[in-house]
Amino acid sequence: MPDWPQTWQWNWIEKVAAKRDIDGCRWLSIVANGQAQGLAQLDLRKTCRDPGQFGEPLIYVQYLEVAPWNWRVPGGIPRILGVGTAR
Repeated sequence: MPDWPQTWQWNWIEKVAAKRDIDGCRWLSIVANGQAQGLAQLDLRKTCRDPGQFGEPLIYVQYLEVAPWNWRVPGGIPRILGVGTAR
């Protein structure tokens, strides 16, 4: 469907396998109904730059994706609301 947002081909097994050797990075998935609903890669190697918190640990979201069946697209009904959105 050309109107759908583009994704990184939604092959999470390959994504995680290709990037799992990065030290200090972790993958986090949201699972509901026995199926992954969202995926994030977190970089735990970063530190804060703000003067009040300089040098403190910082979790940086390197990658964030929502399963295509949870996208809000015209005419579509997401299976699970709230995955990957702040709304």
